[in-house]
Amino acid sequence: AVLVKDATQPVSLGGASDCLPVSTPLLKANVVAPQSHSAAPPIYEAPGCLPVSSLPESAPSLFHPNLSLQYSGRRLGSRDKSRVLLLCAGPDSRQHSLHNLLVQNGLDSENWDLANGPQFDLADDATWDPLVARVRASEFAAAFASPPCTTASRLRNKPGGPPPLRGLTGSDRYGLKGLSIPNKELVRLHNLIRLRVATLLRIMTDLGRPWVFETPALREGEVSVLRLDEYQRLLDTTGVNHIIGVQCPFGSHSSKPTSWMSHCVDM
Repeated sequence: AVLVKDATQPVSLGGASDCLPVSTPLLKANVVAPQSHSAAPPIYEAPGCLPVSSLPESAPSLFHPNLSLQYSGRRLGSRDKSRVLLLCAGPDSRQHSLHNLLVQNGLDSENWDLANGPQFDLADDATWDPLVARVRASEFAAAFASPPCTTASRLRNKPGGPPPLRGLTGSDRYGLKGLSIPNKELVRLHNLIRLRVATLLRIMTDLGRPWVFETPALREGEVSVLRLDEYQRLLDTTGVNHIIGVQCPFGSHSSKPTSWMSHCVDM
């Protein structure tokens, strides 16, 4: 039989230190090997200690792709550059992406769009919570946001187009009743992203930081993200402006009427 020394006695681990012991004497040294004619197998001890903390950069992205956890402060190598927060600005891989244009003009930016990888997923709490903390800590000098608008597209009210998913008033603005399961999930996801974008813009407003929000033009009798309560409150905030313009002067193939909501920006 295996005899174990009195295990009811507490094992003293001493005061806190920079390392945590991998094992305790109770687990590694108090086992008496049974009598045997063969040699007893050696008892291996756990090697040393594990570090309690790591460098400020935390785990490398190879092992932990969460950008918010990689950098608790300004990105290494960009300490002297103003950083712009991009929300749902499309893939960075495009030659003329907003991220690349900012970098070319001497600015730093982070583009939080799922198209750039799961570490930029605004719908994931594991990435969202650290991002909110960083915005509140004034890590970003400015912001630009253009959340998905497909569930509020005016094409959904055109004959032959996809079915409407939202209404103009009340709870219907957040999704019509009786939607199919795929459409209901799509609306839920877009609601989550839009409300989180509104939360970040509210924080930037409270910090006095400039930002711009882009979405299809708000028109009478049509659904729009700007009809949601969270965006109505932003529109009612002192210093927040709303204008409607077209994009053809900037190279667009159509007029594409667009609503621009902004704070501390001369539009």
